[in-house]
Amino acid sequence: MKKFNLTKITGFLLILVMVAGCRKKDSGIVPYVYVNVMLYANDPQLVQLNAVGNYIYYNAGYKGIIIYRRSATEYVAYERACTYDPESDCDGVVVQSDNFTLKDDCCKSHFMIFDGSISQGPATRPLVQYQTYFDGTVLRITN
Repeated sequence: MKKFNLTKITGFLLILVMVAGCRKKDSGIVPYVYVNVMLYANDPQLVQLNAVGNYIYYNAGYKGIIIYRRSATEYVAYERACTYDPESDCDGVVVQSDNFTLKDDCCKSHFMIFDGSISQGPATRPLVQYQTYFDGTVLRITN
């Protein structure tokens, strides 16, 4: 009967666990959280969104949502989780002082606020964008 070398088996198992524990950060898969938000244009808490080019942070989604008023009739809403490392401990992407770019300090990726596209990696996927519907009175955000 053949004897097993316990040191070799332990070493092999340790390497197997380490390899299995490693994951590529650039999964781009943000954990799904159901979003169905209705906001009223006359709500005083949303006064910041009255002007085109302004934004707010809203507590919904996985790490929060950035709502940006792109035009008089159009809003966009982005998930704040960086697509490079969505499960990091960071708070998520934030609007930079230029009001045109978004940045995540953990993953170091930059995105454009107008369409969520990448302006600087390491992310290889744009921000998750939620569907928005605006009827002039109610802004609805869904996924």
